[in-house]
Amino acid sequence: MVINISRFKNHLILLSLTIASIISFIAYKKGETIEFTLLLEVIFLMSGFFLIKKIKNKFLFLNSLIISYLTYTFISAVILKSVHPIDYFIAYKFFVYLIFLGFSVKKKFFEYKFTKKLFQVLLFFFFLKYSISILMGLNFRPLLFAENNFELFLILLIYIAVYRYNTPYLNKLHGIILFLIIAMSGSRSALLGLLLMIIILNFSKTNKRFIFKIFIVLISISVIGFILSIRLDDRGLEGVDRFYFLLAFLNDTSQWNVLTWFTGSSPLTPLSPESCKSLSHWQGLFSKSGDGSCYSVILHSFVMRLIYDHGIFGLFFLLLFLYIALKESNYKFNLILIVIGLIMVQSLSVSGMNNPYITLGLLFVLTTYKGDEMVRI
Repeated sequence: MVINISRFKNHLILLSLTIASIISFIAYKKGETIEFTLLLEVIFLMSGFFLIKKIKNKFLFLNSLIISYLTYTFISAVILKSVHPIDYFIAYKFFVYLIFLGFSVKKKFFEYKFTKKLFQVLLFFFFLKYSISILMGLNFRPLLFAENNFELFLILLIYIAVYRYNTPYLNKLHGIILFLIIAMSGSRSALLGLLLMIIILNFSKTNKRFIFKIFIVLISISVIGFILSIRLDDRGLEGVDRFYFLLAFLNDTSQWNVLTWFTGSSPLTPLSPESCKSLSHWQGLFSKSGDGSCYSVILHSFVMRLIYDHGIFGLFFLLLFLYIALKESNYKFNLILIVIGLIMVQSLSVSGMNNPYITLGLLFVLTTYKGDEMVRI
C-alpha cells in the first residue's frame, strides 16, 4: 500500500508539472503569461505532510526553536500590534518551509529514477519553451512557470539531486543543455549560480579549505555584481528598482545600533513612510491592512528582508540549518557549498527561501535516494 501511494504521488507530481508546461505553451500562443507558483506551493506542502513523522533530534531542537520564535512573533505582531495576518504569513512563510524541510532530513521520499525522469521532462520543456521564445522573438526573458530568476533555481537544485547519483556522460549532457537554457534566459542570477556550480564541481578533489575560499570569492563576486547591476543597468525599472530597494533598506537601518544589526527590528516593523512612498510603484506589495504601510517584503531581496526582520542571527540560523540538513543527508562538502551558494545567489535579488522554487528544489535535494541507502558521494 505504501508503494502504491508513493507511485501515485510521483505520477501526480510529474503529471501536474507536465500539464502546467503544456498550458504555459498554449497561453503563450495566445499572448498570455500564466504563473504556476501556487501549484509548486501545493506540491511542496503536500509532500511535506507525507514527511511529518519521526524527526532527528537535531531537527527536533531546531524546529522547536522555530515554532517558539513563530509563537513569540505572532503574539507580538498580530495580537499585540494588530498586524494583518496575511502580512505576517508572507513575511514568516520561510520558517514554515524550514519546519517541513526539518522533517525531510534523512527521509527516502523521491526515488532517484523518478527525480531523474522529472528532471529530464523539465529540461525538455525549459529548452523547448526558451528556444521558441528566443528564435521567434516572442520574449527575450523567456519563462515556463514564472519569472526565470525564480524557476531556473528549481531545475539547478534538481540537477544537484540527480548529479549525486548520475553517470558522468549524462552529467555532461544534462549540463550542456542546462547551460544553453540559462544562456537563453538572460538571468544573471542563474548564470552566476551556474558559474558557482561549475567551478566548485571542477575542484571537487581539492581540500575543503580551498573549496571554501572559492565559495567565498564567488559569493563576493555575486554581491559585487548585484551592486554594479544597480548602477550600470540601463534597461529601465528592472535596473532602477534594485537601487530603490537598497536605498530604502539603508535608510531604515541607518540608525541601527550593533545589537539591532544582530537581532533585526522588532516583529513586523514597517518601513518608514518615506521609504514606502519611494516604493509606491510596488503598491501590490504594500500591507494588506490598506493603511499605506509596507514591510520588508517590498525590498524583494531575501537577504535584505532577512537582515531587516531577523538580523545577522537570522541569517546565521538559516545557513546553519541548511548546512546541518545537507550534512545529515550525506552530501559532500562541495555539494553543500553549491546548494547553499545557489540559494544565497538567488536571495540577493529575489525572495530566496521564501519561494517554492527554492524550497521544492531543496526538498528533492534532501530526499532523493537510490537503492537502500542515501549514498554519500
